[in-house]
Amino acid sequence: MNNLLADTLTRIRNAQMIKSSEVLVHSSGLILDVLSVMKDEGYIDNYSKKSIRPGVSMVEVKLKYYRGEPVIKFLSVISKPGCRSYAKVNSIPTVYSDLGTIVMSTSKGVISAKSAKAAGVGGELLCKLL
Repeated sequence: MNNLLADTLTRIRNAQMIKSSEVLVHSSGLILDVLSVMKDEGYIDNYSKKSIRPGVSMVEVKLKYYRGEPVIKFLSVISKPGCRSYAKVNSIPTVYSDLGTIVMSTSKGVISAKSAKAAGVGGELLCKLL
């Protein structure tokens, strides 16, 4: 698989379309960090690493709904393997006037854009959520 992050976001998007309460995604360090930011920002309920068989682990993501509608309205990848997107601290974009969240990979780890601005660091723009 080329892009685990894009696959993870697509699985979440598809699971929300069928109103599933949970979804299994592939496990990696980056995916766990992105899910941690999503949980901290209130987009998902929880996530846990599961061992499917020896040597293969997946992450079970518990999706969040409000009044029967998914909390995540929009979810997309910004930085792709063929076209990476970076931003300096003073040029970090916003999503719908800070109603949404951008997940970034910085020298301080994988954090939200708001946290990156507060820490004064730039980095790679991974995905955006609303």
